[in-house]
Amino acid sequence: MTSQPILRNTQERDSRDNNEFFKASSTFESRRLLPELDMKSQPTQEDFQDDRDPRGNNDYIQVAYSDVICEPPATHSPQCSYQFTKAVYANTSNLTYSILTLLFGGPLSFIYGLSCGVISFFFVWLVTPFVRAWFILFGLAGKLWMSIVKSFYNPLFEAFGRFFSNINITLRSSTIQNV
Repeated sequence: MTSQPILRNTQERDSRDNNEFFKASSTFESRRLLPELDMKSQPTQEDFQDDRDPRGNNDYIQVAYSDVICEPPATHSPQCSYQFTKAVYANTSNLTYSILTLLFGGPLSFIYGLSCGVISFFFVWLVTPFVRAWFILFGLAGKLWMSIVKSFYNPLFEAFGRFFSNINITLRSSTIQNV
């Protein structure tokens, strides 16, 4: 006897039936054209909680109510006042952020995209080729300079090192007596 999972409601059963339909379908087109149906009644808050800062670029921005308004343990406002001010703060902060994002987000995104594109263009088409050409052209000069350093400076510094390595310094402490 095979055990079937207990289905809590008709939505789960319908979802299971739809999934079995797509699994049983044999043609590629039907699977590609007909997406799996998710039978949730309403979207939850978790559906909108995508991570918009996955690299943590703005972790230093702490603007939650508990980060800004902190009551020490010795002084507490009444619970209703605390909840009211927390709601006012959160709604004002979210509304202000949303309005400023709507007003300035598009133009600033355009400016940032334009500047990053220009910088990328200059690095790809100007800076990197120039640096490569510089290294190619001055490769011979670098080899010549290295031979000069190895021929003249290395023996000179080695001689100074051997000369000063024979110097010994002894420190003595002496006390001065009053006469």
